Amino acid sequence: MIDAGPPPIIFPTPAIIRPAEHSLLRPGAFVPVSRQERRAIIADLIKTKRMTRKEAQAALFFVPPFGWGSPLADVTVSVDGSGSSTSSTSGGYNFGSKSSAGPFTVVMAFGGTEGNYIDTVTWNGVPFTRLHRQRSGSGADNSAAAIFIAEGSIPSSTLNITTTGYFYNMAFVALSLDNLASMEAVDVDDDSGTLALAALTMPDAGGIRLAAMSRRTGSSQTWVNATEIFDSANEDNRNSGAYDLGLSDEISVSGGSGSSVIVGVSLR
Repeated sequence: MIDAGPPPIIFPTPAIIRPAEHSLLRPGAFVPVSRQERRAIIADLIKTKRMTRKEAQAALFFVPPFGWGSPLADVTVSVDGSGSSTSSTSGGYNFGSKSSAGPFTVVMAFGGTEGNYIDTVTWNGVPFTRLHRQRSGSGADNSAAAIFIAEGSIPSSTLNITTTGYFYNMAFVALSLDNLASMEAVDVDDDSGTLALAALTMPDAGGIRLAAMSRRTGSSQTWVNATEIFDSANEDNRNSGAYDLGLSDEISVSGGSGSSVIVGVSLR
């Protein structure tokens, strides 16, 4: 059941809330309703109020667990660095002298594989939470991608990426996010066919969508409804990452042929 509180003066429409506590939320952060409730509310606003999807998204607000207040600022993103390796291994990859500014650090990882997954990221001894991962297939000459997150900045140190089996190569890009309310994904999606994140729910107003893809090709990639932040021709793989802050439509990417995969997450 959704509790409706009195609308704060700063909001043009009533805020819809479900007060709760969450271990991944910082004190004073904003608590969203559940994914199912958000979808139901947005669908109702579109139907009964004749709002566009963007208008309905903007009408759904967050509230601090300790009471009403100003809305959380929009999420911002910056690129901290990247790296790649053309070594073939089953034992994982180490990238030295890497750092991130924080206050939240995201690692997108990509690579060519014999049907295995990217498994874990540990940086300066900090284990990252895996938000989503996927591979393009179970045999040889396939691709894999994954997105991880941790709270805090990371001093110059070694970043370790492990896999569930044999990989031909590996690449990564590190991002810093600010004004994030929760490290828990609002939604996740993946695709290994058309490379379109058709089911990835748009984040609430001020949120961010992140996408990571890998394809067995040398061709450059073209993103639709997302801004490219990383692109690397790594041996037989083309790896690319992108983000969207504009609550846009379906994110997709195209360019070349070969086994390919894309993963996406929404955060707020």
